Amino acid sequence: MIEMQHVYKMYPNGVEALSDISLTVEKGEFVFIVGASGAGKSTLIKMLIREIVPDSGTLKVNGRDLVKMKRRDIPYLRRGIGVVFQDFRLLFDHSVYDNVAFALRVTGYLDRDIKKRVPEVLEMVGLGERLKCTPRELSGGEQQRVTLARALAGMPSIIIADEPTGNLDPKTSAEIMDIMKTINIRGTTIIMATHAKDIVNSLRQRVVALRKGCLVQDKAGGGYFNEDH
Repeated sequence: MIEMQHVYKMYPNGVEALSDISLTVEKGEFVFIVGASGAGKSTLIKMLIREIVPDSGTLKVNGRDLVKMKRRDIPYLRRGIGVVFQDFRLLFDHSVYDNVAFALRVTGYLDRDIKKRVPEVLEMVGLGERLKCTPRELSGGEQQRVTLARALAGMPSIIIADEPTGNLDPKTSAEIMDIMKTINIRGTTIIMATHAKDIVNSLRQRVVALRKGCLVQDKAGGGYFNEDH
C-alpha cells in the first residue's frame, strides 16, 4: 500500500528534512508517526499526498509511483487518500453538509450519490443532526468531526491525519480517536502524525519515530518514542 525506499529530501535552505527513509505500510495498519518539531513528520505527510517529491529514492502509494507521477495524475492518487488537518480547513460560511459534499463534487461524484453519501458519513462521526449548521456554530471537536467526515466521504483506502487532536482537549481528543479506531477496524489504513504521547501510549499501535530526518524507531505495539534514549 505504501512503499518508501531510501528516500531523501533536502530543502533549498540546506535543511535535510528526510535522510535515507525506508518504510512499508500494509493495508489496514494503524501507524503513528512521532518525533519532535523539525523531525520530518510534516515532510513525510506531504510526500504521501504528493505535495512534494523526494530528491532521491522510491515512493509508491496504492501502486502509484509518486516520483514519476505526472501532475495530471495527482487528483486520481488523492481520491484514494483522505486527509485530516490540525487546523480543520473548513468552509466556515457553508453548512456542514456542503463542506462534505464539496469534497465529493471535486472528485467527480454525481449529485444523487452525494445526497446519499453525505448523511451517511456525518452519521458515522456523530453529526447526523448537525448537517445544516455552519462550522462557526460547532465546537472545536465537532469541527474536527466534520473534517473526518470530509476525509471519509470518498471511501478512501488511506486516511492521513496530521496532528488531528492538536487543538482539542483530552476528552474530545479521546472521542476523535475512538472514531479513528473504528475507521481502522473497518479496514481503512491510518497514518497519524502526532505529539500526543498519552494517545500513542494508550493505543499501542505501530510507532514510527523520526529524529532530525532519520528513522530511529519502527515498533509494532509500541509507545511514544523517548527522545532521551
